[in-house]
Amino acid sequence: MPVKLIAKITPAICNKIDEHILDALKEVGEELGLSISINGGRYGATSYTPKLQLALISEDGEVMSSEAETFKNFAQYYGMKESDLHRKVTINGTRYEIVGLSTRSRKFPVLTKRVKDGRAFKHTKDGVVAALAKEG
Repeated sequence: MPVKLIAKITPAICNKIDEHILDALKEVGEELGLSISINGGRYGATSYTPKLQLALISEDGEVMSSEAETFKNFAQYYGMKESDLHRKVTINGTRYEIVGLSTRSRKFPVLTKRVKDGRAFKHTKDGVVAALAKEG
């Protein structure tokens, strides 16, 4: 079967490349006890640089990314608790899981992933704190 060459890099092509990279690295992650994920990247018409993230998996199965570690260390300064990490909240009718904190981002420091597909998002501190209060 002839190989189909890529004429231009598009978001759909990036997603396909991500799938192949993650499939290729799955065995490595399992062997070393690592979570391997691709969290976005940069692309142009002729190149793509995925943002590959490797994180240790603790004995209880929790993935400790640097963003999750930052959340645990600084949540109190953003009106949240360390235990809010991995809590699910509803924002504008969509369910998200809190996965970390980016202290360098002033407007959107709270990192989440959409529950239905795992896509990464950033939210305001106030929006997440209000959603947490509604959840109880």
